[in-house]
Amino acid sequence: MKDKVLVAKAGIGMSKYQPELGQLLIGNSSGNYNCKDYVQALINYILEELERVYFNRNQKWGEEFGVNSFKLGKVRYFPYYWGNRKKLKERPNFWLEGAKVKIYWYKHSERGLSSNVNYTPERWISWFNKCVKEVRKHDTV
Repeated sequence: MKDKVLVAKAGIGMSKYQPELGQLLIGNSSGNYNCKDYVQALINYILEELERVYFNRNQKWGEEFGVNSFKLGKVRYFPYYWGNRKKLKERPNFWLEGAKVKIYWYKHSERGLSSNVNYTPERWISWFNKCVKEVRKHDTV
């Protein structure tokens, strides 16, 4: 029992991602691992910061943010792709250039969240800090 608690705290043994039926039928890519709730919270915060910085730079809320691709420094955001082009279906929805982490979701960022890595909580937080630092470097206010 004690060993299982330590494994859970370390983030090791994250469950394999099981796409829902619609995602299986449409065929868009997903990562190998489910993202735990705290990873979802970290990603939500990064996306909120991206939207805030977008507003500060453009002085308008981006109707296109969340609909179109978005690039800010090393941060890459791609909304869920509904088409049939294989290359676009396989692309992750979010990543930071130079980092190993790729994030995938089904339809929106709070559904079917998965990643290509099985990180410990400490490594997720380190990745999160790098993402937030990169986003904030481009804030004009």
